Amino acid sequence: MHYYKGSSIVPIIITLLLVIVAAVVAAFFLWPVPEPKILISNVSPVPKNGERIQYSEKVTLRWEAVYERPRHGLMAEVFAGKDKSTLKRLALDLQGELTSTTEGIFSFSHEFEVDPHSQYWWKVRLYTEGGKSAESEIWTFVLMNTYPQRPELLPPGSDLGNVPLKDLILKWNSSDPDEDELVYDVFFGREPRLDEKDILIKGAEKSIVDVSSLKRLDYSTKYYWKVVARDPFGGESVSYTESFTTQMRADLPAVTPDNPRSGASDFDASIGTLSWKTSLPLEYYLDELYQRKEE
Repeated sequence: MHYYKGSSIVPIIITLLLVIVAAVVAAFFLWPVPEPKILISNVSPVPKNGERIQYSEKVTLRWEAVYERPRHGLMAEVFAGKDKSTLKRLALDLQGELTSTTEGIFSFSHEFEVDPHSQYWWKVRLYTEGGKSAESEIWTFVLMNTYPQRPELLPPGSDLGNVPLKDLILKWNSSDPDEDELVYDVFFGREPRLDEKDILIKGAEKSIVDVSSLKRLDYSTKYYWKVVARDPFGGESVSYTESFTTQMRADLPAVTPDNPRSGASDFDASIGTLSWKTSLPLEYYLDELYQRKEE
């Protein structure tokens, strides 16, 4: 029986360790580098492919990706445009945010300006520092028409009373989030439930209308009015209904001499000017008043 000294085993152990280390190093360098993958889920991509979304001046594109070597990081570039065949690069070297270390999930986002009533196509390309990459399919989304803002009616309203009949003007404020040109239908009548028979003017381009020039109004009468704002894409919004009551019919105004005053004895009629005052301003009267001087 033969016995080996402990010192003779050391070279064998060292050799085995070197072989193992060499194998590990070789595996590290020769093992295929994993490729990143784009995730398709409820939160990736956003907007979803084919989705119709409300218009805003800027849209944020979001997507997620998974990479087996999360410590190495992951980057992306984004392409978008209105023409599917000629997408323009919007961003380069976007750094992904590692949201799950255990799963190697990265989140990306990019915001860009858009035009209303438009369809956009977009895609992303992921890449690593090691040269591995992955490209998404081309996604698309459509910006829907946004309805005009509800018209805000200006006075007369809020059940205002004693509104003069002469030069009665209705005004309102309105705007459109898409900056579309708006037209207005103005409803005006004596009943709170205004309908088609009460249209005062249809398709007005300005947010003002002179009621006095379109309709003869009555004294001491309660009127209701509302406005419908319309954009060229079928969007409509309706104001609240407001009301007001017109002035009462007034008697002829009392007239008071102003020059010369009653009882004056030094007035020279050949050079003097006659003047007088009325108890109510003449603008208060719907019908024209005639004045006659009496000697």
